[in-house]
Amino acid sequence: MSSSMRVSLLLVALILAVGCGGRGATTAEIVAEEVVDVDSLLDVMAERYDALCEERKVAYSERDPELRQQLLERNDAQCRALDDSLKWAMSLCER
Repeated sequence: MSSSMRVSLLLVALILAVGCGGRGATTAEIVAEEVVDVDSLLDVMAERYDALCEERKVAYSERDPELRQQLLERNDAQCRALDDSLKWAMSLCER
């Protein structure tokens, strides 16, 4: 794996850790890791997808229309962010 690919994958991991509510790994922790396991990265994305699906079910079951709308809008935003991250990660693999 090329050096630029490693850096790019490290950036994906950082974005996912921060953007998907991970434990918030510091930049130093991520930079210290030389190689990112792509399979593990995709596993994290799959887990986040499953969590978002569950959150959406909860949102739809909410009886208060205003709260339901807020929950759905928040879920939509999180789904878009995950989708963007996945597209970016996949584009790195195509290079």
